[in-house]
Amino acid sequence: MGKILEIKATDLAARVADCPTKIVCQEGGAGSGKTIGTLQAILANTFAEPQALTTITRETYGNLERGPIRDWERVLDWSDATHLFKRNKSTHVWTNEQSGHRVEFLALDDEQKARGPRRQNLFMNEANEIPLDTARQLMRRTSGRIWLDWNPSLIKWWVDTEILTREDCTLFNSTYKDNPYLEPDERDEIEASVPVYREADGTEVKDWTLTYSGDGTLVRGDPYEWGVYGLGRRGSPSEAIYQFVYDAEMPERLETVVGIDFGYEHPTSVCRVARVDRDPVPALYVDQLLHMSGLTIADLIERLPDIGVKAHDTLVCDNSRPEAIREIEEAGYNAIACQKGAGSVIEGIDWIKRHELYFTARSVLAKQQFQNYRRKKIRGEVQEEPVKHEDDAPDAVRYAAYDTWGRPAAGFGFYGG
Repeated sequence: MGKILEIKATDLAARVADCPTKIVCQEGGAGSGKTIGTLQAILANTFAEPQALTTITRETYGNLERGPIRDWERVLDWSDATHLFKRNKSTHVWTNEQSGHRVEFLALDDEQKARGPRRQNLFMNEANEIPLDTARQLMRRTSGRIWLDWNPSLIKWWVDTEILTREDCTLFNSTYKDNPYLEPDERDEIEASVPVYREADGTEVKDWTLTYSGDGTLVRGDPYEWGVYGLGRRGSPSEAIYQFVYDAEMPERLETVVGIDFGYEHPTSVCRVARVDRDPVPALYVDQLLHMSGLTIADLIERLPDIGVKAHDTLVCDNSRPEAIREIEEAGYNAIACQKGAGSVIEGIDWIKRHELYFTARSVLAKQQFQNYRRKKIRGEVQEEPVKHEDDAPDAVRYAAYDTWGRPAAGFGFYGG
């Protein structure tokens, strides 16, 4: 690895740096050191590959800053290498002044950024947040090494069919136990999700391996959280609302409706939805048109033509923002409010669960939210009500689909988010 990485270098850094394949994938739980290890390998490579460019991506600059940029600064500090790099704060580029190798941090909030200049190396951090088409554009413009990492929070996604099937790809798995430099409080936080069951005699059993088969009551922890973030396993939580979702392109010549869930701090989600009424199970097709934080209504209206929304489209919107709906109407769009009624959220969810759910290739974040959408759990018991967290796309789809095709008869509660 070289002397520059002798300070706090992880084993993961060595295996990433020494791996002979073009593509190196790391799937691992929280705190496993997979991102740090890749960045340490990249640091070593900046000395070995003069005048090259390495691009490190996340879906937004905020996540770049809180994630790989912060970790990169830690890696430089640990290796006493900060003074060897010149940082351009406006372009988010670090240049190794000994070799001329540049490391740039690129936010993918605009798809066109993926179609920019070519590079030698690419690191897609939290790759499961990146749409397949964007990943393809980035990879086509990369001549050398490609690194990807992710938490195993999705059962199946594009990496399984597009990347892991390639002969020039290597997959490494890791957990927090592979990171010798994890702080004790970080280790304790991860292990807090180990499920604990109380048996009839009051005995408590900690299920470290997720193999408990008794009849005790879950009193602490979370099997899904522990499986994914502790053990580094893929899985779906018992309280997951939508257990199975699939990939497919939007069928042609079908009636479509657009759902909009407004946000600012959390994302505004715009999804086009189509329905196929077929036996034995009808299907809903979802095409994520927009999923972005920090948008005003004026910003949203300005983007609608660019994302393919037409004046004749029906836009079913979150009815908690009547002033936003009026503003969209005044801009020439057919925007209407979704309808509400007592118990209608649960009714809408149950109606959508009667369908197979298909997502287009670019609908990565919408698909991820659907896979992670969960019902509340109180004292180990799963409730009817969903958790109001990262539910932007599920809400947008329900506004469109349930109000258009699933609305109950008059006098019955209507759906709203």
